Amino acid sequence: MKKVILLLCLLTSQLAISQSGSDTLLSIRSTAVLFGDNEAGLSDTNRQVLQKLVESLAKVNGKKIILEGHTNGLGSLAHNQKLSERRNDSVKKTLIGMGIDSMAITSIAYGKTNPEYKEKQDGRVRNRQVKITVKKHFLLVPLEGRVSQTALSGVKVLASHELYRDSTTTNEKGEFVLMFPNHLEAEVAAFKEGYLSDVTKVIVDAEKRKAPLVIPMMPVLVNTSIHFKSINFYGNKNIIIPRSQHALENLGRQIEINKKFCFEIQGHVNAPGVPASMAYQYMDLSISRAGRIYGWLQERGIDAGRMVANGYAHVKMLYPNSRDEKEQQANRRIEIHILDCEVVKKQRMQFDEAACLRIAAEPGFTEFRVKEQQLD
Repeated sequence: MKKVILLLCLLTSQLAISQSGSDTLLSIRSTAVLFGDNEAGLSDTNRQVLQKLVESLAKVNGKKIILEGHTNGLGSLAHNQKLSERRNDSVKKTLIGMGIDSMAITSIAYGKTNPEYKEKQDGRVRNRQVKITVKKHFLLVPLEGRVSQTALSGVKVLASHELYRDSTTTNEKGEFVLMFPNHLEAEVAAFKEGYLSDVTKVIVDAEKRKAPLVIPMMPVLVNTSIHFKSINFYGNKNIIIPRSQHALENLGRQIEINKKFCFEIQGHVNAPGVPASMAYQYMDLSISRAGRIYGWLQERGIDAGRMVANGYAHVKMLYPNSRDEKEQQANRRIEIHILDCEVVKKQRMQFDEAACLRIAAEPGFTEFRVKEQQLD
């Protein structure tokens, strides 16, 4: 009897491990090298592409490299099949010579049977290629959390990374569990009508157990402001930094599902130590940031009648005496101020949309230059 109980315990333990730690193969790099017509030799440019790829993979363990050889549509099936195989062989031998383990490389030769592009002139040139995809195994582990509003069920929770995404909904206690690749940073957002939520970032690490993630959910209430702190700008610009892209997409989705409220987009600037009387120097930059978001939301299909955009220069800094880049970045922000739709309707009568969008499009705010007046 004891042996049976022990066996059951072992089986239960193994089942728990398999359920909480499955495995997935994700693409982490992708590039291609092109060949001359009817050629399989690598050019110096191709070798440089492969060298850069190999250097970028130096610290990537357990990688798998898939080579997919292609040709254009001219010539026979048999000839093009052999040609694509030779192209794969050229790339494989070069990668091995650069230090890649031959066992990590898989070659698939398509000949002309699976073209990447349509067989027009440009497409015919681009079809003479070997596509290189680098994949890596990741352990999927549970990402546990809850929303800040207790017992808020039915909230859609989305965890994203450029390589992976998963979603679920909260239970009756406002809790959720989803699976995510170990050691990747997850950008987690929650969606439910009547609430707004910024992106919450967390590095998933099964070896370092953490308390369940808490995602702030803010009720949509008139005359309240919500700071989307994950949307950040470069200094002196209305250009959103690349790592804020998911946060911007999140803002768009939050506003899409909350169709009943209207709002003001408020643009802000970082200028510590500058008196409020100098606000006029920073007004256009703050307007350009609000206008950039206003225009982006319009392009996404948000009704312009629901919103206005205004700049507040540096008079509402979160950190008036910002001491480091993190605090300065927090000052360069937009906020969503919830308003009654009748109030927005009246404000739009005074709102110069054309001027706002024109300022947002000014090269001084949208392009990087060597010399320019330093605002922030």
